Amino acid sequence: MEDELVTFHVIEPGSTGRPTLFEVSMIVELDTRTGLQDCDQESWQHVIGHAKNLVAQHLDRAEIEPA
Repeated sequence: MEDELVTFHVIEPGSTGRPTLFEVSMIVELDTRTGLQDCDQESWQHVIGHAKNLVAQHLDRAEIEPA
């Protein structure tokens, strides 16, 4: 399964609204991983879009449940 793990960075507004660097690791299907390695734009749009949603969910939860 490790060969399906992809780690990359996205910059999104953080909890203060300032640009923040997030490291995202996700398991992707083999064909998506191959597309990423081949610089396929559709594959990258798919994983980056999913990552942005995950970051937004994380920030929403952090706002509701302060540390």
